[in-house]
Amino acid sequence: PLFEAILCDYNQNVEGARDAEVLSLAAAIFRNHGDCIGEQVGPVLDSVQACTLTMISRDLTEYPEHRRAYFDMLSAMIQRCLPHLIRLTAIKFKTLVDSM
Repeated sequence: PLFEAILCDYNQNVEGARDAEVLSLAAAIFRNHGDCIGEQVGPVLDSVQACTLTMISRDLTEYPEHRRAYFDMLSAMIQRCLPHLIRLTAIKFKTLVDSM
């Protein structure tokens, strides 16, 4: 429940208030416990993907910490939760692939 609240806060905050550490935390959780929490891939992506991509795709020099942490999180998901990523809806999976 705490992780859910953190993700919700990240999603609803303005860009300047979003902390890249949330993405780093998600990466660490997936890296260490991906086998146990793979079903959380969809909800985590729902919370962070669209708002983070908006931040990092406008200007390639802004938000370097968010960019690094986002791709680190994706790497951890791919390494530890690939079967769950493959089960994402077509739209979510396409957005994920396009972001890489």
